[in-house]
Amino acid sequence: MTLQSQAKEKIEAAFVTAEAHYDVVIPRIPVVFSNRMTKSAGNVRFGTANKIPNRITLSTKIMNLNPTEFMGRTPEHEAAHVIELIVFGRGGHGVTWKHVMRVLGKDPERCHNMFTPPSNRKPMARFRYVDTHGTEHMLTKVRHNKIMRGGSYRVRGGGVINDTCYSPC
Repeated sequence: MTLQSQAKEKIEAAFVTAEAHYDVVIPRIPVVFSNRMTKSAGNVRFGTANKIPNRITLSTKIMNLNPTEFMGRTPEHEAAHVIELIVFGRGGHGVTWKHVMRVLGKDPERCHNMFTPPSNRKPMARFRYVDTHGTEHMLTKVRHNKIMRGGSYRVRGGGVINDTCYSPC
């Protein structure tokens, strides 16, 4: 049996467990696998109307690099998001999601420690600014360019970042 079919079976088992526990019907949604996801092990996509879940996406790369840890909790983690929305009407990693994870027999940990493949993206350029209150900020090229054209940004605590605040590293 492939890892992909095992993951789908684990999601189906989670839905069956939740249906018995909460006495509801969990709609079955497509489970797809992505070779593009390199940092997130999985996610649930929601439709814009009524926030209805419409797809679970799992990372093929992370699954293949960490099969034991991935299969140990990621399918149930993503299924718990769907279940939480259907049963409680909300999403996230809050109290109700943690409750669903416990019902599924899993530890309600939000993040993973799995090995992830290196990204092919270039590191984002950062520009050092010190706001008018002396706090350092690292800004992206887009914000840096806006400031260089005369723009400014207000920051928490009442400080301002403008072109006089630029401080090359």
